Amino acid sequence: MLKFIKKCEEKLGKKNVRRKSASTPLRTATFDFKTKVKVMLFPTSISQLSKCLKYANKFKIPVHVVSGGYNIGLGSSLPPKENSALIDLSRMNRIVDFSEKMAYITIEAGVTFEQVFNHLEENYSSLMMDSIGSSPQATVVGNAAERGHGMGMYADRFSHVCGFEVMLPTGKIIKTGYNAYQENNKIAPLAKGGIGASLDGLFTQSNLGIITKLTFWLKPKLDFFQTFYFEIDSDDVCGIVSELWRDLRLKGLQASLRIFNDTRLIAFNKQKPTDLEWSEHKRKEFRESFGVENKWIGFGGVYSISKEHAEADREIIKKYIGSLTKNLVFYDDKSLGLAQTEEEKAKVNFFYTTSVLKGYVSDAPLNMCYWRKPQEALQKTNVHKDLCGVLWYCPIIPQTKQDVQKAINIVEKISKKYNLEPNIGFLFVSERAIDITGAICYDREGKEKEEERAMQCHDEIMEAFISQGYAPYRLGIQSMDLMSKLNSENLTFLRQLKNSIDPNNILSKKRYII
Repeated sequence: MLKFIKKCEEKLGKKNVRRKSASTPLRTATFDFKTKVKVMLFPTSISQLSKCLKYANKFKIPVHVVSGGYNIGLGSSLPPKENSALIDLSRMNRIVDFSEKMAYITIEAGVTFEQVFNHLEENYSSLMMDSIGSSPQATVVGNAAERGHGMGMYADRFSHVCGFEVMLPTGKIIKTGYNAYQENNKIAPLAKGGIGASLDGLFTQSNLGIITKLTFWLKPKLDFFQTFYFEIDSDDVCGIVSELWRDLRLKGLQASLRIFNDTRLIAFNKQKPTDLEWSEHKRKEFRESFGVENKWIGFGGVYSISKEHAEADREIIKKYIGSLTKNLVFYDDKSLGLAQTEEEKAKVNFFYTTSVLKGYVSDAPLNMCYWRKPQEALQKTNVHKDLCGVLWYCPIIPQTKQDVQKAINIVEKISKKYNLEPNIGFLFVSERAIDITGAICYDREGKEKEEERAMQCHDEIMEAFISQGYAPYRLGIQSMDLMSKLNSENLTFLRQLKNSIDPNNILSKKRYII
């Protein structure tokens, strides 16, 4: 390791190499995990990154690569299976190309969502990005590489990026899609696919290469965009609304939706008193203090291209789900002027004016990580240093009433067993399936040791979903062993790919390919 570090210091400069101290770990996750980061490298260019990988191959040093390390609840920056050198691409953060006319931006791996948002604002762009429900410091490339989520009509992140530049574990560069076809190719930032085998998917949720650059598609801001909010009073109705939303989307409604339970809303705004039993009575008391009367909250956006379309879309949504939901309200550019009180104005700002559905970024979701922390921790801003416990579980289910009900039962029953609060959201990314975002939030340094109990709860929930036929759509480092449930022929094929592309097995060992 020492020879590798010295070589990297010569190439990157000592300021871009951070050695491990005896007392403080270089990086941690939001849960206890056995792997450690031995040294951190911060390349600032493709040539520096290539040299780091070539040195790693020469000295047989395992490396793990992140674009920023904000994979909170799924491992953050830690390697999945083996103590490794960590290569952090956050200093490779150039915006390479931007087209207002064709609605795209081409970026390096370290570019954050906040950076893209600021670029659009500073250039008075008529475009918006599909934002993220996490830290503004998360990177677009990192989110796309994990096949993470957006918030609106481009919520399926992987489907709305293209033209990857990928560095293989050997240090060589390849390009995907039309990006690979001749140097002056004009189609590369405009379309996925390409000629021949499509390679994009090989480098997401894998350890076959490092995405160093890609094109991120944007959307025009709409004059008649509106958001909507509603509440649901029972699990049964939550399932019915999910089915009706499926039908609306299949018929062509241009609208996004997520439904989450009251615990998540409360955790965004308040910490749980440590001695409080999370009973139905207390849940009701807490949510009503925020003006919420029911267990389930729905929030979405309607992407209409004219005033007439907007009015028609609003009426269609009312017709389909209005009688089943409570407190259904729509927000548009007139809502702020109609707000009477400061509380109403704050609500309009959150749900419309500066909403993530309009491409804004917000740190608010990180408040949830402090759910079980003492009150005095709320003003702190680093979930890792503050020892916030967060574990995400990410199953995908069919968009039917029965499957929604089954998912709720799994989460609530197992969470109660481990004396942890059920914190669950349903994200309607496509027309046929629902991505579940489930969070287990706990205190890693409290009097009551919650670490082991939280991980057991996480593992049991994951296994329960799998036993019911619901696969995960994303895994954290705490769950990589679940890849063994893949068909054996698929596993063999992936291992053969890994061996041919990474003969020394240096890159993120056992990350998705085991």
